[in-house]
Amino acid sequence: MAADQAGLGDDEILRRLERDARIADIVGRAQASLSRRRRICVTELHVPGGTAQEFADLFTEITFSSNQDAMERSCPDHFVLRMAGGRQQVLETNGGSPFAALFDIDYDDVSSLVTPIDPQFPVRLDGVAISSTGRPIGGVRHQFRDTADGVHARLLVEFPLPMLQTVISGHQWHLACEFSNWFEAAFAD
Repeated sequence: MAADQAGLGDDEILRRLERDARIADIVGRAQASLSRRRRICVTELHVPGGTAQEFADLFTEITFSSNQDAMERSCPDHFVLRMAGGRQQVLETNGGSPFAALFDIDYDDVSSLVTPIDPQFPVRLDGVAISSTGRPIGGVRHQFRDTADGVHARLLVEFPLPMLQTVISGHQWHLACEFSNWFEAAFAD
């Protein structure tokens, strides 16, 4: 069940997790200030059916229309995923971190991403994770391509270099969970 459906609403969830979010923001900004390098988290999925572009179109539609039910129910680590001020506001637990992190994803300015584009994956969903002060602290470079029987997804998150390896490993499962559910919803028909 999506958090918003539980009757609390996003603002109340944000209020209740404010302490966690504040701690995670301080840690994320401190980690990002230590190095411009990133620790990369990658999960690969091979999905039967559909096309890369069909999936990207659905993902873009649910993201930019703030379809919170579709966004939040995809993974139990999601608390708030909504568009606010032209960016996606995200409150989630990253890879088993002890704190829920609050950050924005800017899908327009991806200049701070460090992962190169793989030309074998023509469909991408890219965005930069922004701290409360507007500083880039990481990002996503999700890449997709069609295969003979469906879609190959390379799901990639850039974290600040000092991020613990246990969080990276845990976040691989987070990516597998959320994107498996989004793919299933996209190709259900």
